[in-house]
Amino acid sequence: MGGSEGGGQQPTIIRSGVVLGGRYLLSEPLQSGGMAVVWAASDELTHAPVAIKLLHPSLVGTNASQRMLCEASALGRIRHRAAARVLDFAVTHDGVAYLVLELLRGRTLLDLLEERWRLPPREAVALLVPVVGALADAHANGVVHRDVKPANVVLAEGTAHRLEPKLIDFGLALLTASGPRITQDGALVGTPAYVAPEQAQGRGEVDFRADIWSICVVLYHALTGRTPFEGQGPFGVLDAIRTQPPTPIVDLMAGDAALWRVVARGLEKEPTHRWSSAHELGTALATWLRDQGVEEDAYGVSLREEWGG
Repeated sequence: MGGSEGGGQQPTIIRSGVVLGGRYLLSEPLQSGGMAVVWAASDELTHAPVAIKLLHPSLVGTNASQRMLCEASALGRIRHRAAARVLDFAVTHDGVAYLVLELLRGRTLLDLLEERWRLPPREAVALLVPVVGALADAHANGVVHRDVKPANVVLAEGTAHRLEPKLIDFGLALLTASGPRITQDGALVGTPAYVAPEQAQGRGEVDFRADIWSICVVLYHALTGRTPFEGQGPFGVLDAIRTQPPTPIVDLMAGDAALWRVVARGLEKEPTHRWSSAHELGTALATWLRDQGVEEDAYGVSLREEWGG
């Protein structure tokens, strides 16, 4: 027999069969992280499958709840097909915050790279151009992701056996237009191998250009099978990001000089030297794809219609 979340002062019990908010029936846990557990569930009102991202009860009363609210606010502003959609946000009677998201079936780009090591250039770019589009949408709505990495790109099972990329986990997002700050100046936000130099230096303020750096690191990784900056441990990696030039992808037998020029500009250590927007980066990648005879991205969307040219 399924139950509903407790009333009164009874703590919320999280298990299969529990109904959250009188609406979301929990089925099975899918993934557990340091801050939250993601459950497969169904919306009893619409009968649609959903994913529930539940804060660990031990984190109630910490800034983790604020981070989840930040994620809900960030995702709520973004409408791009390559960004995971948020459907609802609520808090149980005893303070356990949860997000209701579209349920994505598939694996991450990191899983794919661990299996295949590297991807053919046209496949890699076609997969990641929609993610660049999602970032452009986020930036236009005042949201900086700050943790773009292969583990945060889900390759969902789409129609016609397509792998449709979805950018997830906006839990570290910075709302530039409004919203509270939830990290202290000098604190590293993001994953070391993919953070921009300004993040590696612990600067309190970063903007959309940090995401441009990170998505170019992800593309470099997908093309070459390695990240562009390596070192001994996290601090060695951060030092390399701040001080070392990346090895050109063509030296690693990946892509061509034209594609390297696009990626290299995204990896300029000085933010003002990078692409001026995610849309400009996406246009450059779409142009490269079309020069290779590819007319559609991973979703089957026309590159000409999406990016012009």
